[in-house]
Amino acid sequence: MEERSNGYGDRRHDPVLDELGPTIPLPSMEPSPADCYQDPSGTSQRDSDHPVVAVCDLVPDASLNSAATPSDDPSSPSAPARRSLSKRPLRESALVAECMEHKIRRIEEAGASTTATELIMSANPKRYIRYAQTQAKYFAWCQEQGVEPMDPSGVNVVNFLAEGHARLNWSLQTIATYRSAILDLFSNRDTIRESFAHKSFMQAVQDKSIRAEQSRPVDITPILTHFRALGPNDALSIPELTTKLCWLLGVCGFLRPSDIERIDLAQCDWTSFDDRILLKVVAPKEKRLGQRITKSVTIQRHQEVHCCPVDAFRTYHRRMAYRPCSFPHPALPHVSLHYLLRDVRDCHRPIYAQRISNHINSVMQLLPTARGGKRLKARALGATRAVLAGASVDDVVMHGGWASRAIFDSFYRLSTETSTNFSSLSLATTPSEVQSLEPQSLDPRNEV
Repeated sequence: MEERSNGYGDRRHDPVLDELGPTIPLPSMEPSPADCYQDPSGTSQRDSDHPVVAVCDLVPDASLNSAATPSDDPSSPSAPARRSLSKRPLRESALVAECMEHKIRRIEEAGASTTATELIMSANPKRYIRYAQTQAKYFAWCQEQGVEPMDPSGVNVVNFLAEGHARLNWSLQTIATYRSAILDLFSNRDTIRESFAHKSFMQAVQDKSIRAEQSRPVDITPILTHFRALGPNDALSIPELTTKLCWLLGVCGFLRPSDIERIDLAQCDWTSFDDRILLKVVAPKEKRLGQRITKSVTIQRHQEVHCCPVDAFRTYHRRMAYRPCSFPHPALPHVSLHYLLRDVRDCHRPIYAQRISNHINSVMQLLPTARGGKRLKARALGATRAVLAGASVDDVVMHGGWASRAIFDSFYRLSTETSTNFSSLSLATTPSEVQSLEPQSLDPRNEV
């Protein structure tokens, strides 16, 4: 009996293969989306909605991309359920991967072990991906200009930022963000930051910049009228109830979309008190002494049930969030959360900050001042209205978790109005008026 080799290099003639008949043409299989997989039960899952997962082609391959491109026909089975996102250029995607590798090499060259390197890179994957995307733009610009990106003098960094400011009208905040990401490539970043050219450029941008006026009207009557017209919470559809709850939590709890996303139901308390709920936000943006925290937010009942965040929360939990929904933390994959807000199509899957932001913005569009202008943040809107209604700034800062009053005044306060009549106090002439003026100068009642 003739032995046959199983090696791939054996190309001897096999008479058995000659006896096979003509091949049967079979239809080609439809490619599955790159972010689709099956769990052990055989159910298809998608990761594209998770903010930690970077959807990009780390290894450029034109043939794979063309084969995996879904049909533009909405009736096609492979058409995506959500809006199509613009694809990142292949070359830029390769540069992103290269920047990530450069970060890992720098850590290893500094003497870090494999365990230490993995710990560093997994601590904040979203930030490193965001940095790598900015660094890729810098590398692409250097290639176009024919200059050395890693010039230790850092002059090319200054030239890159200057061109972005002159041609693309980058703001001071954008320049500072790009500078931080790019200088992370250099081992001598402190020296570059203190160089004469770098300091002169940053000072020139600051001198030319005029901070925009933050004052904006904060009348929310159209939104409250809309909530009243919708009727009781039990009569709302799940999408309407989800949108309403997102807006109320943002305005009454001074919460960002990312804060609402990170509410852990396993730690929350909504049954001990009738007039309030206690929410626990795990690892929000704020830090204390450089460490992540769990932020406690107490939201109290409003007398009008159509605008009450407590009633909206309890109704949503009773109708939607009572089912289990445990998934990894958006920024800390090793931490598991029992998510509050769910996908309207699948109550066992959470929604993340981007979709929560879309829910809030859809309500904000009811405000005439929000149309065609800069988006209003629910966190800023609620805090500003609280101050105008007489709340102390210190209480607002504490409730919102801001590090200082200066941060609130500089970035979140939408109106410079106050609830105090300073004309009457400043022009007081009678003894009773003078007595009311002195306490205001020492400890203003409304602290505005």
